Amino acid sequence: MPRGSVGLHRDGPVTVEALPGLGLIDRVLNEVCRRHAALFLMRRTTAPITLGSVHVPQGADIGYSIHALHHDQRHYTGPDRFDPDRWLPGRQADLPKGAFIPFSAGNAKCVGDGFAWTEMKIVLATLLSRWHLRQAPGNIVGESLATIPRPTHLTMSVESATAAGI
Repeated sequence: MPRGSVGLHRDGPVTVEALPGLGLIDRVLNEVCRRHAALFLMRRTTAPITLGSVHVPQGADIGYSIHALHHDQRHYTGPDRFDPDRWLPGRQADLPKGAFIPFSAGNAKCVGDGFAWTEMKIVLATLLSRWHLRQAPGNIVGESLATIPRPTHLTMSVESATAAGI
């Protein structure tokens, strides 16, 4: 694949200015965050509300799952499939507001989300510009269900991107 198609950066250190050109990296990170979101979070109501047919009084604790939201078939076709292309501009346009909240939303949104996205993109672009990662032969990746579902036993081989012809 040509470099531009995978969103790699080869022109020196990866900078914030380079981020808009890292399309695939952006889509992969969105998909990783969608697939591996927090299982369960809590919020306290600040006013009485109605959720569906249930009345919830002010001060009640409510649990919700970003993971369940990010795997909702109403919003995501094949929600258990890893598909970075679901984040292509034409495809993500149909996603309703609030259907993708990897760092939560509203006044509960992580104050560091902008920094986290920037750091993830720069680190991944930097690594991929220098190294090629391959899953080890015969390695089967499972998933661990903790506070945040995550892959387990992902054994990789690493070689120089130059040697890999990238």
